Amino acid sequence: MSMEFWGAKVQSKKGLNVNLRQRELVHLSHVSLDLGCYNDDRAIIQLEVGGKGKFVIGSLSKQKTVSMSVDLIVDESFRLSHSLNKGSVHFVGYKTSNLKNATAEDKVNLVSEGNKGKNNKGKKRKREQE
Repeated sequence: MSMEFWGAKVQSKKGLNVNLRQRELVHLSHVSLDLGCYNDDRAIIQLEVGGKGKFVIGSLSKQKTVSMSVDLIVDESFRLSHSLNKGSVHFVGYKTSNLKNATAEDKVNLVSEGNKGKNNKGKKRKREQE
């Protein structure tokens, strides 16, 4: 599996369960308030992984910070939630293979997918220069 975009919109008063397949992980990179968020309350952003309790990863507010960068890698199913009574929060990042649990064949396939087209581009450039 190569890297692919991952995103989720979490509604108020609802959490979002994210179920990952074996050998899969999500890298969360950005969290932001919804553009239509008219609430002046502070949104406490929470992450729960593996039933180990909720962890606060930050807070957002319309007045001070409407978005934040994060660098979280999750390799098991998790739950995202926030404290807003009205409004939504967007989470974005990417999904990819978890190389920690991958077989040697999986690693070779991932490298091969990442190199697709690279050799062809070099050959085209050489032909254009001739």
